[in-house]
Amino acid sequence: MKHVEKISNKNGNWYIVEIIEKCEPVERNEKQELRRVTTWGNHHLIKADSPEKAFDKAVKLGKEAEYKFTNTDKIEME
Repeated sequence: MKHVEKISNKNGNWYIVEIIEKCEPVERNEKQELRRVTTWGNHHLIKADSPEKAFDKAVKLGKEAEYKFTNTDKIEME
């Protein structure tokens, strides 16, 4: 059986971050007043030495999850 680290925040080095994600067409009118975008938040538990380092890790995690695809209507999405 593999050793699993117990999550204890006694040292104050665990942070919960919420990464906001959205899905919308690549070509869009961002000035459109009533623009609708599918948006959701995912929570992640991050181990870091400081809130600043946790933030940096969260930004990196969010950037790594960015991608583009073509949907069934042949529209490029991101």
